[in-house]
Formats: sequence, C-alpha cells, structure tokens
Amino acid sequence: MRFISKGIGLFYIFLLISGCVVSLLVTWLLLAQIAAVLFGVIYWAFRIRDQSRVLKLGLFLAFFDFAFENLGAFANLWVSKQSVFPILAVPAEIFVVALLAGGAYALIFPPKFDLKTAALVAVPIAIAGTLIEALMISQGALEYSAPWTPYLALPAYWSAFILVGYANSRL
Repeated sequence: MRFISKGIGLFYIFLLISGCVVSLLVTWLLLAQIAAVLFGVIYWAFRIRDQSRVLKLGLFLAFFDFAFENLGAFANLWVSKQSVFPILAVPAEIFVVALLAGGAYALIFPPKFDLKTAALVAVPIAIAGTLIEALMISQGALEYSAPWTPYLALPAYWSAFILVGYANSRL
C-alpha cells in the first residue's frame, strides 16, 4: 500500500507541475521533455532491481498506444498536429511519453495485479490523460472528430491503464 500512496502522491505532483508548464506552451515536444524529467525523478525515488520489467512495460504501453492512436486516426476520430517527427499518424513524442509512462508505472507499482487497486490507480491517470488532451486541443495540437469526445477518452485511458496494471503483473 505504501507504493500506491507514494505513487499517487507523485502523480498529483506531476499533474500540478505539468499543468502549470503545459498551460504556458503546449507542444508534443514539451510534453515528452516533461515526461523524461518526471521519469528521471521517479527512477531515482523508486530504484528497483528488475530493470528489465521497467523496459518491458514501457515498450508494452508505447506499442499499445501507438496501435490505438493509429487506429483512431485512421478511423478519423482524431488528428494529431504540430509534431516534430510523426510516425504514421502518431507524434513520435507521444511514443516517448508512453514509453516513459509505462516504465514509471513499473517503478512505482509492485508487479501484483488486483483489479480493485488497478481500477483505483487508473482513475487519476485517466483524468490526467484527458486533461492533457484537453490542453493539447486548446493549443491546436490535437483535434477530435465526431463521435470521439473527452467522455470517451476518459474511459479509454482508464481501461488502458487497468490493462497496464495487468501487464505489469505478467512481465
């Protein structure tokens, strides 16, 4: 339980810092840089012996997100703009953010899966993802098309991070 409370506390600090910085100037590149700094802080705070699990979960989330983002873009549900280096329909910066987020998840949370805990942990992550997307939309870096809305983005993030919690227990 100590890991969960520490992780959620760090996550709320992440929300505060990223909300302040991202609201000044939102770009995909800035988001990736913030994720890299936060991953470094989390890595320093939660050193674990199983470094391969950090990389595996990071790669799992990065490739899962890459597939999901491309499917949504090809279905005309959203368009990502202003990327330094787009890979198909996904900004490369988002691939980096997902890689670091998956690694941070592996560092913070133990590799045990409990549906109630995973569902609870996924709530602030889903809210943060949806809020960051709203900021990206306000800056013109992301555009939703009907029928996709933030009301669908929130449960999509929530479900994805329950899946990440399950994957964390299997790697």
